[in-house]
Amino acid sequence: MSPDLADDYMTIELLAAGLAGIQANQQKALWSSAQPSSDAMGFPPAWKAGVTRLLWRALEDGCREVRSHADVFRLCRVPLGQWPLALWVAQSDSGLLLIESGRPSAFAEQAARLLLSKDPEAELVENRCYELMITVADRNGETEQEVQNNYVQLRGFLTKHAVASDIDLLGLLRAFPAKDANGQPWVKHWFSQCYRAQPASGAVVLSFCDGCENPVSGQRGCGTPGCRGGPVARTVDIMSEYFVQNRAVRRRRGPRGCRAGAARRRGRKVAAPSLLVTQLISSVSMNRSSAASWKPSVSSPVKDEVLWSTMRAGAVWCSRR
Repeated sequence: MSPDLADDYMTIELLAAGLAGIQANQQKALWSSAQPSSDAMGFPPAWKAGVTRLLWRALEDGCREVRSHADVFRLCRVPLGQWPLALWVAQSDSGLLLIESGRPSAFAEQAARLLLSKDPEAELVENRCYELMITVADRNGETEQEVQNNYVQLRGFLTKHAVASDIDLLGLLRAFPAKDANGQPWVKHWFSQCYRAQPASGAVVLSFCDGCENPVSGQRGCGTPGCRGGPVARTVDIMSEYFVQNRAVRRRRGPRGCRAGAARRRGRKVAAPSLLVTQLISSVSMNRSSAASWKPSVSSPVKDEVLWSTMRAGAVWCSRR
């Protein structure tokens, strides 16, 4: 795990949520006999995930002061800027405490929302991916329509590319050139959050599900709920590496609701395109066919069937409600 800014803040937020969960479990034990939201050891999933990430960081950095849960509890009473690990946090956050006066700090209480998630680490990865996607769309568009088109293109990329090549990444860098204050393309930040690199050369043969396009292991059937597809072999052309999409990113069945940054600046809440809409727009733009002749390649719920009928009638854009 590379010690970058996003990774360290994710670790801190997991620890903070875990502290809030530990306090909640203590209160439950005092007032009821209900089972706490934790494992047999008494630790919430968020706390265990945060400690695991921190222990790996300590191992990578050769730090011997962080080896157990007790060590992490001790650090939570120390300002972040004084931890033996060199955390990548903003200067304004270097004095932040996770435990104040024997109780979870205000920051920990804010992170308590993660307690409702069965996989808090995946929840954070998912949220970070979405936030960066909105940023990429916003920074590369001048008008609301351009921002919306950017968002649709990025959503479509995630839908089509469970596995992406470095050639695909170069295409994204050309399509979304806007950079941050350090001269790094915003789309590269987004891509790095959504995918994990696998070194290779030339071309690689990978197994995919012919139903949902997810990568599969060997000749095993697809593990995606509701999918009955089987494995097929495909060749992916690459230069030096390919990228596999994070499971936390692919687990989302539909996009989160927001018409990207331009609409948000205007104070309007609108819906993002569904997978069905993304497929239609992509198919029509690539094949230059009409919307009236297009049919979806995935099974869709009743709401999407209504949406499909509306768009076939000639609507250019339709937001799901």
